[in-house]
Amino acid sequence: MSTPLDLREALDEIPIVDTHEHFLPPYFLAAGEHTLLQIVRNSYLGWDCVTAGMDPGWWQKGSIVYGAVSLAQSCKHDPDEVEMLWPYLERTKHTGFHQVLVAGLKALYDFEEDLNPSTWGALSAQVQRAYEQPGWFDGVLERAQIRLTLWDSYFTVPQPESWSTRVLPVLHTDDFLDLPWAHPQGGQPAAKIAQKWGVEVRSLNNLLHALDLGFVRYQALDAVAAKIGVAYRRSLSFDPASEAEAQAAFSALGQGPEQRARITLGNYMVRHILRRSAEVGFVVQIHTGMNNGPLDQARPTRLVNLFQEFPQVKFVLFHGSYPYADEAGLLAKAFPNVYLDLCWMPLLSTAMSVDVLERWLDLVPHTKIMWGGDVWSVEEGYGAALAFKDVLARALTRRMATGALTLTAALELASRIMHLNATELFRLEDRLNAYE
Repeated sequence: MSTPLDLREALDEIPIVDTHEHFLPPYFLAAGEHTLLQIVRNSYLGWDCVTAGMDPGWWQKGSIVYGAVSLAQSCKHDPDEVEMLWPYLERTKHTGFHQVLVAGLKALYDFEEDLNPSTWGALSAQVQRAYEQPGWFDGVLERAQIRLTLWDSYFTVPQPESWSTRVLPVLHTDDFLDLPWAHPQGGQPAAKIAQKWGVEVRSLNNLLHALDLGFVRYQALDAVAAKIGVAYRRSLSFDPASEAEAQAAFSALGQGPEQRARITLGNYMVRHILRRSAEVGFVVQIHTGMNNGPLDQARPTRLVNLFQEFPQVKFVLFHGSYPYADEAGLLAKAFPNVYLDLCWMPLLSTAMSVDVLERWLDLVPHTKIMWGGDVWSVEEGYGAALAFKDVLARALTRRMATGALTLTAALELASRIMHLNATELFRLEDRLNAYE
């Protein structure tokens, strides 16, 4: 079924509130030469190359996403390393991760082929020239019609001065929620918190103080949300934990096998995060579904007790909870404080995303659905926005074909999903009005 041209073209004129990105900010980019290699290394394409047989060390050692290197190291051009990419780029050229990145590059640069040895050098030179332009970052967001984006900067605490009028930071809480993740390998359990937040954490009270400091700092930055991303490393089942149990768990960290201790401490800390979010009015975004660990630990139904304990907190389930998208839809139908976000899903598969969006529209009020890109570069972000609009157009076309929607009604629904729902949920009206 073809998409009506007037519908797809109209979507390009509708503004977007992008609910989730990890963009590397310009003050990171100034640290080294920005290259095509750096974009690829800090994209999801590396994930597919690894599953296609590439050495995972190549991706991880050169990726800021993993905190492995500085930008200057990530950008360093090594012909041998670029040469190593070719067979894996060929094997992945039909995946969503590959297609989205290439679509963004083609839209923004003079580039019409696929990534290959004959096009790499010229395209990389264009990338370098683009990042020498001070307005490049905001200019790409303007072309994508992205008015605001919520920025999960888990790899850094944002600088006080704004680097873009289109970016609002999100408090990433995993530093406080999963202490073993918050320290370098072989370091002390809270070493990362001391480095990132300036607080020495030697007790549970110190940890709670650091968490409070995080909320204060992000409030000062006009943040509107907190993010929980621990489903990559633990189950989303958060059983109750007493203060005494949390004290004992904190003391056990670094004392040999610590899985039970880290889970207990996380169970205690998540409730402090949710209480503080309720007090300051932060929406809580949660990674659910697809990850690089056991899928079952990221099922959204594991969160039901938290939805019930904290009815005053608004929860957003990320990534469509795929492959548990139907569970997520039923949760949003059952709980007034649960919302749905398609972020990242169009990169995984536009076909899956169309089907999920159609089912959600049957299940839940359309005012509870939104989208974010979930990428690190504006090139991949532009491609993600194109993929999202393709998903939206295809889902709406199906409904128009059955007579369920007119073109006018379809565009009204698109406006809801593209910006109005997020604007209302995150209370962004004043910020958007100031931008306009």
